[in-house]
Amino acid sequence: MKIDIYLGANDSGTLSEARAWRKSLFQELGYTSPLTLDRQGKPSWQTPGRGRPHFNASHSRNWTALAFCVESPVGIDLEHASRIRGYSMTKLDRILHRFFHPQEYAAWRALPDALKTAGFLNLWTQKEAVAKYLGRGLGVGMKSFINPVLRPTEIVAHVGQALLLKAQGRSPWLQSFLFDEDFRASEFGSVFVSVAADRSFSATFQTHRLKKV
Repeated sequence: MKIDIYLGANDSGTLSEARAWRKSLFQELGYTSPLTLDRQGKPSWQTPGRGRPHFNASHSRNWTALAFCVESPVGIDLEHASRIRGYSMTKLDRILHRFFHPQEYAAWRALPDALKTAGFLNLWTQKEAVAKYLGRGLGVGMKSFINPVLRPTEIVAHVGQALLLKAQGRSPWLQSFLFDEDFRASEFGSVFVSVAADRSFSATFQTHRLKKV
């Protein structure tokens, strides 16, 4: 199974410009069906049909990601490291302890201090990607599933299935990636991307600079 992922960046970093880029990309790819939002705010095609893939989008600072998959629902989350710049370890610890599963919290606590910021961002994107894949956003409950491993120093940091602790009917496959500011995969990058889908997949990445439309 293949997932096509598009990455874009702009100078302003506004949500409205990210949405404009998404709209222009849809048009460029020939997807012109109007969109609708479900109760959790997840967009989908207003008139689903053959040839229209599942998709999901994410935006952080001046970066945007958009994922397409024909064979499976997909969830994607992107976070830029600058989002938590200035956060103390105490604040990160408090967030993880409150919202994440005890096993994930313990794994994060065991990381060397030098890796804890990257570990936090990696784990956060994975949690959101799975929640968006399930179509319920953060309403699914961040403690209702456990990510497979916590290895923030690898380019492909996580490869495996998330363990759902409540009956969801699905156990999504999860992968994470790390990029530098020039869209290159790098273990020293500052842009964290996680993707979730029904089963094992290969991801292809393309880059598009945001353009005003």
